[in-house]
Amino acid sequence: MKIVLAYIIEIILYIIIVWLIGYISVLIHETGHAIGFMCATKSRDWRITIGSGRKILESKRFTVNLLPFGGLFKPGYNGQMSIKRNKLSMLAGGPLATLLLLIPLILLRIVKPGETDIVSAGMLKRIIGFASEYNLVLLVVTVLPFSYPFGVNKGMESDGLQIWRQLKRNDRDK
Repeated sequence: MKIVLAYIIEIILYIIIVWLIGYISVLIHETGHAIGFMCATKSRDWRITIGSGRKILESKRFTVNLLPFGGLFKPGYNGQMSIKRNKLSMLAGGPLATLLLLIPLILLRIVKPGETDIVSAGMLKRIIGFASEYNLVLLVVTVLPFSYPFGVNKGMESDGLQIWRQLKRNDRDK
């Protein structure tokens, strides 16, 4: 009976951790956009939406929805965003943040995790594996040039498509 209970607790803990990985990954990605935006414009006028579905938390800068898939960085109106390099800085910030998160996750996959008091080595390996795969998919999906067909970003252009359009722009505002 103890083994069954421990197994059930581990499954519940794993589900919670997987859910949190989604939120944290999207938060880091969208915060990367915010950092790129703030560095380029010096503006602090922005909002981030994480996930889709029913709203579960809201503050001045953040909205968190029930499903941790998808996110949106919304810069406030800022005339400096018409400058190509500022827009590129903001757009590249998200994928760059995801890449910077992905590197240590991949390195952790190489290292053999040991037992902990909270989770088994096998579960820790699955968590690290899921986190690295989730962030790899997040990176690829955001850098590919396309429009999102569903979710919180439905109909919007991916970071990759927006970056591509900015790079193609032929104007004097570099």
